[in-house]
Amino acid sequence: VAAPVAAAVTARVAEARARGLEAGEVPPAGTSGPTTVDASDPAEPRRWRRIAARARRVAGSGAVATVAGLGAARCGTLAAQTTAKRLFERRPGPDLGEGPLAWAAALVGWDLLYYWNHRFMHTSRYMWAIHVVHHSSERYNLSTALRQPVADALGTFAPEVDEEPVVYGLTTNIDTHNPLRIATHEHASMLHDVATADDWADRLSFVLRGPGWAYQRHRELADQAAGSGATSMRPELAAAANAS
Repeated sequence: VAAPVAAAVTARVAEARARGLEAGEVPPAGTSGPTTVDASDPAEPRRWRRIAARARRVAGSGAVATVAGLGAARCGTLAAQTTAKRLFERRPGPDLGEGPLAWAAALVGWDLLYYWNHRFMHTSRYMWAIHVVHHSSERYNLSTALRQPVADALGTFAPEVDEEPVVYGLTTNIDTHNPLRIATHEHASMLHDVATADDWADRLSFVLRGPGWAYQRHRELADQAAGSGATSMRPELAAAANAS
C-alpha cells in the first residue's frame, strides 16, 4: 500500500507543478513566490511548456501506479478473505449437509452470485475490461459464449428479423484477431484514461464507473477540447465517444 500512496503524492505534486507552469506562474530557484514567465523571450515559454509536459507525464505515470497498486492490494486482500474455507467457516447458518435443501440453496445461491457478478462486469469498467472479450466477436456462435442456459429464451431472447437485424460486437469494434490485443485493449484504454485525466475524480471514475460513463466523459472532453482549440484526445477515443 505504501508504494501506491507514494505514487499518489508524486502525481499530485507533479500535477500541481504542471498547472502552475501552464498558467505561466513559475517559482524561481531558491524562492517560494511565483513569478511570471517572460513572454518577450521566445525560448522561455517553450522551455516551460516542455517542463510542464514532462510534469504531466510524471503525474500520469504516478496516477497509473496508484490505481494499479491499490487495485492489486485490494484484489489480493479480497481473494485471501473469500477463500472457500473462510467463507464456509463464516457461514451465517448451520451446515446444511448434502441433502435436497443444501442442493437447492447451492443452486439458487450460485445463480444469484453469477447474476450480480455478470451485472458488475457491465457496470464497472475494471470488470468490463475482463468481460469485454466475451462481447468482442462480431458473429454470434457457441464459441463466444461461456454459458448457454436452457431457460435463456424466458426474461432476454430476441428473434432476429430481416427488418431490424441484430448487430453483434462492441460499440466500436477493434477489428483484430490478435488474442493478446483482444484480451488487453480495454485495460490499455482504461489506464491511458487514468494517465491523461486532470483530476482524481475522473481517474477513479474511469476505473470504477461503467464503460458508458467513460464514453460520455470522452464526449465531454472532446467538446471542451474543440471549444478551446486543443487536440489532446486520441482520435480513436473521440471516435468511440461519438459512436456510443
